[in-house]
Amino acid sequence: MAYTLINKKEDIATKIKFLHREVKLSLCIIDQQNDENTIFALNSFIEEKDINIYIAISDNKLRVKKLIEKLPFVNFLVFSGTFKYGDIVNAVSKECYSTYFLVLNSNVIIDSINLENIMLKMEQDKNILAIAPRLYNRLNEPTPIISIPAIIKKELNIINFIADDRKEITTLYPFYGIAIFNRALFQRLREIDNNINSSYWQLVDMGLTCYLLGYYIISSESFKAHYINSNLFIEDRSICKGIDRLYTKALCVRQKKGKNKIKKWGLYSNSKYLKEVEKRILLYKTDIFNLIKDWENIY
Repeated sequence: MAYTLINKKEDIATKIKFLHREVKLSLCIIDQQNDENTIFALNSFIEEKDINIYIAISDNKLRVKKLIEKLPFVNFLVFSGTFKYGDIVNAVSKECYSTYFLVLNSNVIIDSINLENIMLKMEQDKNILAIAPRLYNRLNEPTPIISIPAIIKKELNIINFIADDRKEITTLYPFYGIAIFNRALFQRLREIDNNINSSYWQLVDMGLTCYLLGYYIISSESFKAHYINSNLFIEDRSICKGIDRLYTKALCVRQKKGKNKIKKWGLYSNSKYLKEVEKRILLYKTDIFNLIKDWENIY
């Protein structure tokens, strides 16, 4: 989807300073059509001088103008229509030029985050694609943010549950896409597949690709956040246009005795897209069945 980048106001000295120094972290807040929440979500980052901040917003000229006046230190990604998660995150990864980037919804407030520890861990372990928070609802109750894949009657299912007491837990995808990403690895994995017409299935596809190619995602105690005004969380898991791409990438590669082979999978696999998967088959470190077994052993 098309977007326009409106850069923050900076003096020449500041621009030159950033040209000669690596920026470790960028922040992107996904606007949920509430000015107060969007500004509130920024509060804990305003004092962070070395963070580039972006707000992803739909093209409502009056709202955009109003927010630019209130937040002159922020970059705006203005999308021409209703955007999906992949539109935003792919745009941020292209524009931010930082080592890591953090994605938040404007109706989420960070309670605690140890950025130094999180970025150090990601620097030491290059196989981590993303670190997601422990999320709570507005009553401070934990939400079922940990996800693992399962196959039931030849269909891919995702099982969610509440995190236990472990400091770090692997999870298939960041719940609602809230996480700190390793930008270089995100791009190496070809970003998010925008041909899948659902934010939820885009996240599942990203997570499966990540694990099948030998990388992983964790939820960490070092990062806690809560929703401002939500008690229940409903993910739209409806079958969508493009889901055959997910099935083809994730379920049509089988690994036996260390060798990868292509095997078509049911109604949702796509014969045309299978040729693209064949080109990348040597990159697969495991298959969906081994992945499910691995998770069964952990949980």
